[in-house]
Amino acid sequence: TQDQPARITFIDSVTKPVIKQLLDDLLEDQVLNDEETESVTEENSTKTKQARCLIDMVRKKGRKASEKMIA
Repeated sequence: TQDQPARITFIDSVTKPVIKQLLDDLLEDQVLNDEETESVTEENSTKTKQARCLIDMVRKKGRKASEKMIA
């Protein structure tokens, strides 16, 4: 898909503090629920796995969710 390069760039460049902030923001905006945000950090041991899980989870929720993530 056309957003694959953006996905790869995000996964490669995002930091753990940014992932945490995104999770907090997406929880506050009700894009993700508590269980989803916890699963990103607790079920993924590395920053790369957390980033991959987060971006894929949000992408599955549709365009509005993805727009909130990049806003």
